[in-house]
Amino acid sequence: MLTIDPKNGGDARVIKNVSDVLNEVMKRMNAPDSPVQNLARINEASSHFEDLLREKLNRIPGLSCDFPRTSEDRVQRSGYPDLRLVETATNRVFYLDPKL
Repeated sequence: MLTIDPKNGGDARVIKNVSDVLNEVMKRMNAPDSPVQNLARINEASSHFEDLLREKLNRIPGLSCDFPRTSEDRVQRSGYPDLRLVETATNRVFYLDPKL
């Protein structure tokens, strides 16, 4: 494990991109027509947030976001962490575990 260094240019870019995307996701999920507005339990909203976060991060050049994989290379959809973000230029991996 490596700590994030906000003084490192690559880390700072990833932090900014994640922050910007999270702001977009929050705005979308808080909209009246959001799919999470009619859910009975907040736990049911997590996958909507993760899917939109993954979709928006994958639109950013230089980033690749997907679900983590097991040692057998199977997708790990449940459990921690929720998302695996790779800065493709350096292959630096960041794990995201958003909470509602």
